Amino acid sequence: MQYRTLNPATEELIESYPVALAEQLEGALDAAALAADGWRRTPIGDRAARLEAAAAELQHRSVELAGIMATEMGKPLDQGAAEADKCAWGCRYFAERAPRFLEPVSHTTDGSETFVRYDPLGPILAIMPWNFPFWQFFRFAAPALMAGNIVL
Repeated sequence: MQYRTLNPATEELIESYPVALAEQLEGALDAAALAADGWRRTPIGDRAARLEAAAAELQHRSVELAGIMATEMGKPLDQGAAEADKCAWGCRYFAERAPRFLEPVSHTTDGSETFVRYDPLGPILAIMPWNFPFWQFFRFAAPALMAGNIVL
């Protein structure tokens, strides 16, 4: 069995992908767990720099990405370019604000020290709908990556 990407206007086959076998899925999950250990130790400033670079790439390639969305799902070009730009905005938003968002928060209690700390969880799996193919991904991936998680 294969997954197929078809142009909705012409029904032309764009690409086909084999369904992953159980062993391949296990291998991907194992690789994700290994990658998560390294990413969680990556300084937040380095994570932000990577997200800023992703934002720059999204904006630089917004017309190309809009074309892909148009071909693969029939999204109008102007909406696809706007979606790529919105994703760039989201990357920049979290790259800039995540250090503040992730600071521990102290609380006054009867205990000697009480606080909320935000630690990475590890690999996070997302299965997304197709109607906003880039935004659905980036709106969850940008904050997750900044928090020290990796995404699948």
